[in-house]
Amino acid sequence: MRKSLLIAAILLSSPVWAATYYVDFDKGDDAQPGTTQATAWKHAPGDRNATDLPRSAALAPGDAVLFKGGVIYRGSVEIPASGKEGGLITYKGDGWGAGKAVLDTSIVFGTKWTRCASADELRGNGNFDKIYYTDAPKGYDFRTGTYENGDFLYPCQDPTPADQFHYDRIDQLRVLPYKDPAVLQTESSVMDARNFTQTDPAYYDGAYVIVWQVPNETVIHKITAFDPATHTLRHEEVGPAGIYKDRESYYAIMNHPAALSGPGQYYYDEKTGRLYVWPRKGANPAENEYSITTGGAGITATDKHDVAIEGFVVQKFVFGIRAIANEHGTYNVVIRDNEVRNLKSNDWYAIQASGTNMKVINNRITDCQRAVGILAGGKDIVVRGNFLQRTSRQGIWFMGVEHSEIVGNTVVDISGTHSNGISIYLFSKDTLVAGNKVLKTGSAFTYHGNQGKTPKAEGLYVYSNLFDGASNCWDDTMSDVAIVNNTFLGVANVGRYQGKQVFVNNIVNGGGAGTICSHNIYTALMWNQDSQYKWALAEGEMDWSKKDRGEIFADLAKGDCHLKAGSPAMDAGLDATAYLPAALFPDYDFSKDIEGRPRARDGKWPIGAYGPADNQAK
Repeated sequence: MRKSLLIAAILLSSPVWAATYYVDFDKGDDAQPGTTQATAWKHAPGDRNATDLPRSAALAPGDAVLFKGGVIYRGSVEIPASGKEGGLITYKGDGWGAGKAVLDTSIVFGTKWTRCASADELRGNGNFDKIYYTDAPKGYDFRTGTYENGDFLYPCQDPTPADQFHYDRIDQLRVLPYKDPAVLQTESSVMDARNFTQTDPAYYDGAYVIVWQVPNETVIHKITAFDPATHTLRHEEVGPAGIYKDRESYYAIMNHPAALSGPGQYYYDEKTGRLYVWPRKGANPAENEYSITTGGAGITATDKHDVAIEGFVVQKFVFGIRAIANEHGTYNVVIRDNEVRNLKSNDWYAIQASGTNMKVINNRITDCQRAVGILAGGKDIVVRGNFLQRTSRQGIWFMGVEHSEIVGNTVVDISGTHSNGISIYLFSKDTLVAGNKVLKTGSAFTYHGNQGKTPKAEGLYVYSNLFDGASNCWDDTMSDVAIVNNTFLGVANVGRYQGKQVFVNNIVNGGGAGTICSHNIYTALMWNQDSQYKWALAEGEMDWSKKDRGEIFADLAKGDCHLKAGSPAMDAGLDATAYLPAALFPDYDFSKDIEGRPRARDGKWPIGAYGPADNQAK
């Protein structure tokens, strides 16, 4: 009896060992155990196409699902279970094999191609002999992500954008001059006597129009009729906000066969179901692989907690990776070391993290059309060390966060309509934006409060960033803002605030203000920075607007914003320790510059995000 009790006690006290499951889409089999590389499953738990054991697998805290690296996984995953504190459930794309597993559910099409025989097939397009057609997949829409050898193809557009990835930028559309009698825009029509000179009422059948409308967005609408006598296109009505009626406006024609003007473009004939392509590579499209996205998300965790998603390539979806709350809440989720690329997002997100204690770390997000790179909301959110390039809405966007941080990220080439590099909006409280590089953007950094609503938006700390592009505060309801030791290569329109605003130790190309304002260098001045508006330099500030910025930086022409030897910014700053939230963010070292080097030299602080070009820790 004693022996039986002893055995039972040992069994009850023994740890439950975590399981590791292996997934190999090329050679796996769902009827296998999945517990070794040799007996890998084809599908992962949470894939709707899984059968047998992975379909019924009950994942437990500490379990890991390892996808074979270098293999294309033709599926998407809804993570089916939660872990617990100290026992994450991990989905890992680089756990075995070479490289990262690639999630991609795109459909390959185009086994038979026919070369266009005449211009009449494309309503007079003289490039017909370079264009081929095939039957598009069933249910195809020309706005679907379409690819040649993994790279985007673009729907034809008139005028053809210089950068077709950012097709919606208003500087690439046709201008409708304000109060020009030859043009007129309404909520459902565009009249343009300069360009709509065709005589055939069916000329624009099957085409679409891109319309710029309130609030500063471009939207695609189907053309419903064309009246040659009045030079007027009619289209689906725009949204309730309407169009701008007090300024010039913009439009373009999309998906019209005559607009097919160069390699990498396509036109879809909705009546015949044919897709016409001008190949980017080679004269014969049969030599290339063509595919379309099937939409959806690569990996999703809804109402899950204590989960890690790491080491994947996610491509050709609408969403990349999502960790979101629906009914029960999401918390303790880590999204790290992934690559999300080539999404056709249509205003959604490459990575979305909404919940509590969410970490988005060291991911690479590139070429996601009409996507937000990283969207986050909730409490204790960390977005750190990510690289984002060409996500044509926002790069990183915080909406309603508390005690959260955007640290050490690089954001490049975010230049679609209504797009910003980094944005902090709505009911955000105690947010740190530090050590980031935002380059080649229209608006590098933007923030606003909650427009007078509660809870109050307060506590924004912007420290040691490089912003190449304009920075703006969109309203005056964000309170208690500290903007310290940043380099603004564009203007910083941050003069609206409630409560205390600190603006010290910044290099700024015009703008900047605060209740505490000192030790800044202005490489340009805004219109209101003039004595007639009672503006004057504050303590320790310098007006460098009529001097060479090259005297400040190591090599600005090559993008090197380190301080050169003898720079006026060297040792000219204020010790801003008192304005920095060390107690709120104890894991961040506010004694370091944007590159993690000691900021102070002999107790003296430089102005701007960088120290000298050589190591300043002497």
